[in-house]
Amino acid sequence: MGGGGYPAEPTAPIRAFVREVGRAEAFVVVTPEYNHSFPAPLKQAIDYAYDEWQAKPVGFVSYGCRSTGRHAVDQLRTVFTALHAMTVRDERYES
Repeated sequence: MGGGGYPAEPTAPIRAFVREVGRAEAFVVVTPEYNHSFPAPLKQAIDYAYDEWQAKPVGFVSYGCRSTGRHAVDQLRTVFTALHAMTVRDERYES
């Protein structure tokens, strides 16, 4: 595959990442805000472990310029809800 697509076969690091996500009981996703969302490599990592996120709690730590990362978290909540993960709703913003 060319460009930014997935490799035809998962690489060893991708398989290791998916195994670790499968073993974990909960997650904290730390991300910057990028163009009112989160960076593409984070989405790619989330997609690699598609089934492994199901029914696990996910919390967020984000940062950004003016919004302090709120837009990134809003977008991530949508993604993880579609994966049937349980997103932590408590929020605390500091500037």
